[in-house]
Amino acid sequence: MPISVTLGGTLYTLPSTSTDAMTQSALAFLAAVSTTPYWQSPNANPALSGYVRLASGDAIAWRNQANNADLLLAKNAADQLTFGGAPITGQPYLEVSSTLGQSIPNNLTTIVLYSTVVTDTDSGYSVGTGRYTVPAGKGGHYLVCAIAQFSAAGAGAVAMQENLYLFQNGVTLSALDFESLNPGTTYAANNCVGGSSIVNAAPGDILDVRAYQNSGGAITLTTANIFNRLVIHRLVT
Repeated sequence: MPISVTLGGTLYTLPSTSTDAMTQSALAFLAAVSTTPYWQSPNANPALSGYVRLASGDAIAWRNQANNADLLLAKNAADQLTFGGAPITGQPYLEVSSTLGQSIPNNLTTIVLYSTVVTDTDSGYSVGTGRYTVPAGKGGHYLVCAIAQFSAAGAGAVAMQENLYLFQNGVTLSALDFESLNPGTTYAANNCVGGSSIVNAAPGDILDVRAYQNSGGAITLTTANIFNRLVIHRLVT
């Protein structure tokens, strides 16, 4: 009795028997192909589940728009899904806060030490230095959001500033907040400075947030962790 099989949405009828060994082998292969519910890589140690079962080093490729290179969807040694070589899973995320009451000296841009780690997915932050190191293999665009709160009013006798900056590799990248008062005016106590910026960072780059004030004397930051926070998150681009 003939065997009916479907392959690629098309119904085929195969003879059920044959006296020729080669024909029997070909029929058996065609019957098996039609009933196999997945595609399996020919490389060693393919996946044991799924409709497409790839080996560790396999990739799916598209030709780029310029038609001069391939774009690969693959995985790296850390088992992160990558596209075009860049990780698209496991985005680094840092959230830290502070209750230190850190002293910010007069007229000296100072790294804010966010002392309490809430989340640090890639262990990139140093509590002792206030610096975040972009993890290996995870360069890209990072969103940085920071806030700091000064605990006391400014002296008011001179022109005064309270500022917050984002630094990359020891160089000022952007002003997150910049506040200035004319002589004779004062800041209220518990004044907050904060903002956000996007930085294009390479693996190993150092990011930190620095506060500045020139009131004429040192001013401490408050000990309220809700007003002293830093978040750094890699964006998928």
